[in-house]
Parts: sequence; C-alpha cells; structure tokens
Amino acid sequence: MLMHNENADIEYEYEEVPADGVSGWFRRTRTNFSIVAILIVVLVAAISPLVFKRVEAGEVGVRYWLFGGGTQTDRVYEEGLHIILPCDTLFRYNARVSEIEHNVDLLTSNGLAVKFFLSIRYRPERELAGVLHKTIGPDYVEAIVLPEVTSVMRRNIGRMTAEDLYTTKHAVLETMFSEAIEKLAQSYVIVDFIGIRTIELPPQVKDSIEEKIRQQHIAAAYEYRLLQAQKEAQRLEIEAGGIKNFNETIAESITEDVLRWKGVQATSEIATSSNSKVVVIGNGDQGLPVILGAGK
Repeated sequence: MLMHNENADIEYEYEEVPADGVSGWFRRTRTNFSIVAILIVVLVAAISPLVFKRVEAGEVGVRYWLFGGGTQTDRVYEEGLHIILPCDTLFRYNARVSEIEHNVDLLTSNGLAVKFFLSIRYRPERELAGVLHKTIGPDYVEAIVLPEVTSVMRRNIGRMTAEDLYTTKHAVLETMFSEAIEKLAQSYVIVDFIGIRTIELPPQVKDSIEEKIRQQHIAAAYEYRLLQAQKEAQRLEIEAGGIKNFNETIAESITEDVLRWKGVQATSEIATSSNSKVVVIGNGDQGLPVILGAGK
C-alpha cells in the first residue's frame, strides 16, 4: 500500500497486516478442519451400511464373495457385527426352529380324495448353512421341505384305503414321515416334527366308516361277554368237581369209630353245659348215650 506525505512529498510503501493476526488464522484453519471432519463423517455414514453387516440373534450369515470364489461354504458368520466388502453380500438365515402349516390333497388306493392339514417344524443345519445356500438357496422350504413331505405322503397314502387311513392315522404318521425327515437331513435341513392336525374325508365316507367301526365295537363287546360266560361256566364246572371230590374224600374217611368218638365229645360238652340237664339211659343205636331233655 502506498501512502503520500503532503509536507515532505514522500511516498511510503508497506504491507498491510490483518487486523485479527494469528487468532484469525487459527479460526480459519479450524473452520476448514471442521468442514473436512464433517465430510469424513458423512462419507463414513454413507458407506458404513455397505461395509458393516449385522447378524441378528438366532441367525447365521453366509457370505458371497464377488471376486473370491462365490459362496463361502467353510464358514458361517455368527451373531454380531461383521466387516464385509461393499462388493460382497451377506445372506442371513434364521437358525431358530420355525413352523409352517401345509395343506395337501391326496388320493387313496381306491381313488378317494383326502385332504391333510399338516404342521411342520424345521430349521437349517447351522454349520452347513453355506452349503444349503449354495445348493438350494434361501427358499429351501418351498424348494425341498414341502415337496419332499408331499412326495412321501403321496407314495404311502396311495397304498391305503380311506378306512385304513381313518383308523390308523397315528401309526401312519410315525412310519410315513420318518422317511421324509431322513431325506431332508441329507439336504442340510433338520425337521424336528411333522404332525397331522386333521384329516378331512368326504362326509358320506366318514359316516360310513364310523358306523362300521361302531358295529365292530358292538360285535367285539358281544364276543367278549360270550367269552366271559364260557369262562364262568368252566369255573363253575371246576368248582363243582372240586366239591364232589371233597365230599367223596370225606365220605371215605368217616368211619363208625370216628362218628362214635365225635358223639362222645358232643355228649361231654352238653353234660358240662350250665344251661342243660342231661339224663343218660343206656346206649343208642350207634352205641352212643341217649340224651333226654336239654335246656331250661
């Protein structure tokens, strides 16, 4: 800056110093630093959802490497926060036991349509979730669980009549679904339970089967009563034979001497009784005393 001195006609040149000095420089620097920090925070906030992946409670994660060989099958990501490259993908699987209801229409051996209402409890095999993801995918329930259960039921129900199905459904449940559970285990899915909630038959068929079962119960009850009567007759016959044998044995063992001895004992007891008066006159027909008068 140039300054002119009117008295001396001299001009001076000097550099202007900022009025705020060093403190102003610090303020400007701090402002620039704040702007940079804000930009960094915004950038981190923008890319963090692409880098930090969270696996919730009860889940397992399966990583897909875009440039590293695809699905990672030798490791699953447990619950918590994980750093994943933005170019990769982390698929989350529910590892808890889940339940699904499934309805299926099938034909019996005689062509009768029967509707089943099922309940299935399942879960993926935790350590093999990567293999499950690579071979089947996240929609494994619709892809293998329901079709496998339906296929096993179709094969077994097709060999049964409606009456067999109605009367033995609990036994059918145990034998029929064990095959499906074993096959699903080979596909990295654990099925804990498959249950038949109800079986729906045509009303006419259901009434006919129930009436037949009722008549069978009546016939079984009649046969049971007949069998009991036969057993009672056998018991009475055996009892009568025992009584007969007893009487024959007693008759053979009672002799005149035994009867005479018993008579003497009875006479002695009567004679010593305080309420009796006994007169003995000679002997009776069997050599026993004759008792005349007794009691008061």
